[in-house]
Amino acid sequence: MPIRPATPTDETALVELCTAAFFDESLFGQTLHPYRHKYPDDVKIFWHETIRRYFATPGFVVLVAVRTNGNGEEKIGGMAIWERQGDDEGAKKTKEEWVDYGSFPPLSSTQNRAADPTKRNIVDECMLYGAHFWSGDRANNWYLSLCGIHPDYQGKGVGRELVRWGLEKAAQEGVPASVVSSDGNDAFYLRCGFDEIVGDVTAGEGNPISSISYPPKRHEAQNTQKCQCGEIPIASPDPTWLEPRFWSPDTPRIPNLKATSLPFPTQTSLTPNVCPENDKDVIIHSGLVARLG
Repeated sequence: MPIRPATPTDETALVELCTAAFFDESLFGQTLHPYRHKYPDDVKIFWHETIRRYFATPGFVVLVAVRTNGNGEEKIGGMAIWERQGDDEGAKKTKEEWVDYGSFPPLSSTQNRAADPTKRNIVDECMLYGAHFWSGDRANNWYLSLCGIHPDYQGKGVGRELVRWGLEKAAQEGVPASVVSSDGNDAFYLRCGFDEIVGDVTAGEGNPISSISYPPKRHEAQNTQKCQCGEIPIASPDPTWLEPRFWSPDTPRIPNLKATSLPFPTQTSLTPNVCPENDKDVIIHSGLVARLG
């Protein structure tokens, strides 16, 4: 699917996509919105606020993968948010190219009854424990902050193309690319080009995200799983393990990847019965730095 920069006119479609993609995943669904089944429409408030924040912050690039029908109408099948981190020329250029869309119209309601207010800042709090992974030579990098695929387009290679966008930008600028990969998504990112697992963002006493649990079967499958890039290293029996990955521009690029789906176990960061290729949960809370290969 063709990829283009998103604009505020895509907000409603992006909210619908993210709500569907992450409704039952472990972080955005189960942890942040434990009352989502009682108040399903309230989850959209969270995504409206989240997407608007990305649009309003220099350094973030919001992308959409679209399909156009015979009438010229677009359907957004996937979205990704890449952040250019650091203070080098590449980071400055990305911030200079940021478009200020001005203020957004007020939401009809900001009372999110589906959410657990005590978990509102859990993602930011968790990332403080892994900040050192993005220091030194990794301070300047392209970071995949979020990636979601609409259920209708899962398994069609859409997520892979959205990931490729950032890896190619990183290669052009000679900096690493990074992503926080949740349990079960290692093979997907390795196939996309990430090749170095650098640590665990759930580690550290008091880390709030360490309480998130994953289905044991999925983790057991991960222990024996392999992909074209080799066996996936397993560092801990704890199913909440989240690892950082980096891509290095000095290593040979992996050949163009074909858009084929992989029969990987269900990932809670995504919607149920969704394989990592759909990247729904690839997004967000998992994955750290990876080196591009």
